[in-house]
Amino acid sequence: MQIFDYLCVLNLLFSRLAEWFNLLISWWWGESLFGDSSRLLDIWPSYSKSPILTHFGWSPLITAALAANARTIHPSLSSLTPSSFSPYSNPTPLSGLLALHVRRGDYVDHCRSLASWSSHFMGFNEFPGLPDRFSPLLAANEARPAPTPEEEEEEREALYRAHCFPNTEQIVSRVREVRRSLLSTTRLTRVYVLTNGRSEWLQELKDALQEDAVRERMDPWEHIATSRDLRLTREQQRVGQAIDMAVAQRAEVFLGTGVRFFFTG
Repeated sequence: MQIFDYLCVLNLLFSRLAEWFNLLISWWWGESLFGDSSRLLDIWPSYSKSPILTHFGWSPLITAALAANARTIHPSLSSLTPSSFSPYSNPTPLSGLLALHVRRGDYVDHCRSLASWSSHFMGFNEFPGLPDRFSPLLAANEARPAPTPEEEEEEREALYRAHCFPNTEQIVSRVREVRRSLLSTTRLTRVYVLTNGRSEWLQELKDALQEDAVRERMDPWEHIATSRDLRLTREQQRVGQAIDMAVAQRAEVFLGTGVRFFFTG
């Protein structure tokens, strides 16, 4: 009897601890961190001039991976130097390259959390001067009755999924929109997809991008590659995200995910 009572007390204690932990995480991630990330913006004037950024450089492990995969990512990477990715050297962009970040896997669950918190874009993605803006408020529609709470939740989740977990059609549409809007100044010819997606799905995305270019009477993409196409050593595989970030840093155009830690800086 005493052992049974002891186990009941332990079970109750752990249940309460789990509730408190979930409340703390919800507050920190939902209200403190994701709730108003614009609070970070006033640090930019000093941060942008600090050695953290002005003397930033990628390690030889990263640059070696880029050089070894130049044919996959961009031909000009075959002649990169140690300063090719350092801001103070003012490197030229990788001509014609569109870097596209597409997170897959369990991130769809996190999108639901972002929707429930009414989160804005994160960190420096909230700068007013950036071309893409995001409001978590649903647009009013006077032509239809007020939605039920369930309908409103479903609409809000759909709004967030388009920004943090878009489907193939949405990705292709956004790429087309950006490519077409830049025709007068920038000729985009290659795509590099930063992703953790499955190879089968990525091949479908590649095919969809090429088919859309033909259908819309635009130039076919000269090359489309993804993170899964890289040939990396065992050591380089451990820093795959850093390799992707280095590519995005030098791309002529970057399409990212404003609600991701990966692109807040």
